[in-house]
Amino acid sequence: MLKVITVDDERAVKQGLRKIIETYCPGFTVVGEAEDGQEALELVSRHDPDVVITDIMMPVMSGLELIANIRQRSESTELIVMSGYDDFKYAQEALRYGVREYLLKPMNVEAVSKLLNGLRDSRLRRMADLERYRSCLWECTAIVERLAEQLWLLDEAGKMSSLAAVAERIGEARLTDGEQAQLYGDLAACLRRLIRERGLGVQEPAIPFEGGAAGLRRLADFYSDAIRSERNWGQRAAIRTALAYIHERYPDPGLSLEELVALTDVSPAYFYKMMKEETGRNFKTYLIEYRIAKACEMLREGDLKTYEIAERVGYPDYPHFTKLFKKYVGLSPSEFRKNMGSY
Repeated sequence: MLKVITVDDERAVKQGLRKIIETYCPGFTVVGEAEDGQEALELVSRHDPDVVITDIMMPVMSGLELIANIRQRSESTELIVMSGYDDFKYAQEALRYGVREYLLKPMNVEAVSKLLNGLRDSRLRRMADLERYRSCLWECTAIVERLAEQLWLLDEAGKMSSLAAVAERIGEARLTDGEQAQLYGDLAACLRRLIRERGLGVQEPAIPFEGGAAGLRRLADFYSDAIRSERNWGQRAAIRTALAYIHERYPDPGLSLEELVALTDVSPAYFYKMMKEETGRNFKTYLIEYRIAKACEMLREGDLKTYEIAERVGYPDYPHFTKLFKKYVGLSPSEFRKNMGSY
């Protein structure tokens, strides 16, 4: 219910308003009535109303003073003034304080109900728009968290998939241009924070974020290049070969370090050193994280059962898979699918 406070020094006016609101304005309830602005301020502090309907000419504190005080406390309270024809110039002044509209005295059912019911419908639309924005932000933030991990792993295919998923989700949300710009800005800030938290020593982009899907893609490309440079990526052909082999053979439960050492024809100690320098991970950790990332993609995008996904990413032992998944993701596979699977 939307809470209303009415303010007028005439008792009959307040009684008439209450009757109209309770009879013809569903979704509203009158939580307080005041005779002047000072009394009304006390009621506002106590009830935090959604709507205040006030006269202008009153003793102790005028309606204009009341409106100014309320606006200092809250930008969201809807303010409506009641005015006689002689007060019209004051009503115009009240509009400067964000007053939604004014009602001419004497009150009539049609004018009051039309204004309040329109206000209710508008607020419901705004609430629905805000919920749609928040839902989209929550889901896209989860995708950007995955994107940060893919940047860390230098997973180009995964990076492009995540960027496409963000653009698709935002497109489905039917946001305004302004909302889209704000959302992409929030996601870019989230990606910057996630990269900083990894402590890679990567500098911030010199150019400002340009916004939109293209801006987010360029930011991701910037971090990809910076992370490669940080790790001297691509200067060791043996590691490029090893990572390509892991990305192709990760479903094999028997994939081993020995295979990679034999494939690259270097000593185990040197391979370990190169792997750590290029990826920030040893072989075992890199393989686990890559498999878990692939499992997350399958949980989001497909209808496979979780034990089938476990087998497809190289874990025929389902309990072992769920234990690893929860360790690295923070959720069980079923919890992850429930919370993240909508996109």
